[in-house]
Amino acid sequence: MLVEDHPIMRYGLRTILSQDSHITVAGECATAREALETLRTCAPSMVIMDITLPGGLDGIELIKCMLSEAPRIAILVFSVHDEALYALRAIAAGAKGYIMKERPLQELLEAVHTVARGEISVSLPITQRLVKKAAGAPPETSLLKTQRLSDRELEVLFQIGKGQSTFEIASGLHISVKTVETHRANLRRKLALRGGPELLRYAVAWRFAEGHHASDPIPSSPPPRISDAPQPFPTWI
Repeated sequence: MLVEDHPIMRYGLRTILSQDSHITVAGECATAREALETLRTCAPSMVIMDITLPGGLDGIELIKCMLSEAPRIAILVFSVHDEALYALRAIAAGAKGYIMKERPLQELLEAVHTVARGEISVSLPITQRLVKKAAGAPPETSLLKTQRLSDRELEVLFQIGKGQSTFEIASGLHISVKTVETHRANLRRKLALRGGPELLRYAVAWRFAEGHHASDPIPSSPPPRISDAPQPFPTWI
């Protein structure tokens, strides 16, 4: 089952997956609410889903809700959002894999088959974090405070670290300016920061600690293309 709110992305996924004789797309939907309804009607063995969806539930909560109704279902998160933000949370919620939309098509297909077998499919850096966590190693310093943040707060922090204004964050996340201001206030409270400048410095430092930079380039927008040959999944979606 495909859970993706962009029709072109769903079409691309369906087209690519349909070329594999071992895969049948049993259903598709665009919102979290539709995902739960479709789950009940088509009873898929696996779900490929984005982490940010309309419909009243964020992706992490949707994973938990789907597993509460179908505990045996395998869930692969396929998202444009950086894995440093969500991969560990998605796995902790019960997902079997996390892959970013910028990865090559062949990696997506490999992830689908890996998750379908009941195995975990994540990148090497995330694998190392999971191993450290299982071994009881202390979490990285940059994650100590951010563990108490909600998924949306973490996403807002990520955007602040990129140097985005409140208006830009609201526009990019499709939420109101007032909601962003509320998230910023919650971030300052939870991270024990005294004001906006401190929040900005913390966000930038956190992004650098996670291996990102405030000046990360924005993906270009090439024309849509679907090909049989392995290539990066279009980043224009």
